[in-house]
Amino acid sequence: MDQRKKVLIKSISTLLIILLCAANITESEPTNPSKKQFVLVHGSCFGAWSWYKLVTLMKSSGHNVTALDLAASGVDPQQAKDLHSISDYFKPLTDFMAALDPPHDKVILVGHSLGGLAISYAMERFPDKISLAVFVTALMPGPTLNISSLNQGSFGRQGSLLDSKYTYEQGYVWSNERYESVEHRVMVNSEKERFSIPFFLSPAHYTQVKPLEELTDERNPAKYKPYRWGKFITHRKLSNFKKLSTENIQIYHFRVLE
Repeated sequence: MDQRKKVLIKSISTLLIILLCAANITESEPTNPSKKQFVLVHGSCFGAWSWYKLVTLMKSSGHNVTALDLAASGVDPQQAKDLHSISDYFKPLTDFMAALDPPHDKVILVGHSLGGLAISYAMERFPDKISLAVFVTALMPGPTLNISSLNQGSFGRQGSLLDSKYTYEQGYVWSNERYESVEHRVMVNSEKERFSIPFFLSPAHYTQVKPLEELTDERNPAKYKPYRWGKFITHRKLSNFKKLSTENIQIYHFRVLE
């Protein structure tokens, strides 16, 4: 077993122990004191699918577990462009919480990464429906510590980013070649140290990737044909991202011939 799998198994086991301990210290339910109801909220660029191993382990221990897809994530049918506020993004969670019937339906909220903001939002709106909240390497704002303060503190503690740039691969298609992707921007710098941060955007598999309408017109027509993200990433994985002797699909395969 390689080192990455060992670390993953250890991390999942540790989180499972924490959550089961959390279940033991919450209030006893009238019908079944040993059974708890967990609501798992994923982080940025993930979906309910990211909890699948943990869900199986917790259900096997007798607990009720609900893993939610936030708006425009996982199998949620909405598109990111249709969300106008962070509350729109949290709506699947707030709808779920609103439908609960306290005190019998008190839940244990679990948020990972950006999911910490989601469960904090739910804690403020539905305090009588939550018995405990667990923040898994997550953002944890409060009444006097909002997200802006957290971001300022985080960026203030890190050193200079030098000439680093924030870019993303599919942006080359979405921006109709206005902005280049990571593979075009990262290069060796022989004069000073370089600090690079990879960021992975994993939209739902049915997401259609194509130049944005706002960036195309008659004088600047779309330079790429639409394609499904799921089909694209599946082909990339089959070639192990160029490491296997099979065709590695690239965005230029979808470029419109001039």
